[in-house]
Amino acid sequence: MSIFSRIQTIISSNINALLDGAEDPEKMINQTLVEMQESLRETKVAVARAIRDKKMLEDKYEETAKQVDYWEEKAVIAVEKGDDALAKEALKRKNDQSEAAADLKNQLETMTKNVDALKSSCAALESKMEEAKRKKEVLLARLKNAETSKKINENVGKFNATSTSAFETFDRMEKQVNYAEAEAEAVQELSDPDTDIKKKFEQLESNDKVDNELEALKKRLGKS
Repeated sequence: MSIFSRIQTIISSNINALLDGAEDPEKMINQTLVEMQESLRETKVAVARAIRDKKMLEDKYEETAKQVDYWEEKAVIAVEKGDDALAKEALKRKNDQSEAAADLKNQLETMTKNVDALKSSCAALESKMEEAKRKKEVLLARLKNAETSKKINENVGKFNATSTSAFETFDRMEKQVNYAEAEAEAVQELSDPDTDIKKKFEQLESNDKVDNELEALKKRLGKS
């Protein structure tokens, strides 16, 4: 990830990009700020040099423009003195200086644009850096929360995976216990000598109850 991509990530507070793009996001943020500071320093140095070079070019252009005027004046003097040969030489030098001045003017226009662009870049980088510094603490807090949530979700996922198997095991154990209890009750009934007698009495009581209900029903219907 380039310095400009990391700057944009910090400015936009893209947590997911930070988590996915670095082993230590906090270290990456701090490192990016350090690199931004260095880039800003280098940009300011470049701006200072460009301004210096522009000033030197302006001085050279002004000096060349003065030479154009100087040789034109000399050509005028030579003509007034009737020395055409000297006038031609002066005009030749004037033309040379004029061409040089035109070339310097073009260079100066290009350099002016470059200086303006560098100044804009420097101002933009400085603004982004200040914004990144302001967002750093908030971003780190959000990052820690995101990391915590990520760990919690991972743990929940692991728990769900293992708990499903555990619950299935408990269900099997419960069925085995129920089966063992039923089997024990059956064995107890078979081994109890009074079980058969108890069942007969229960059957008699049940029959008596049914007979009583039948008699009551007949009386109510007048069938007795």
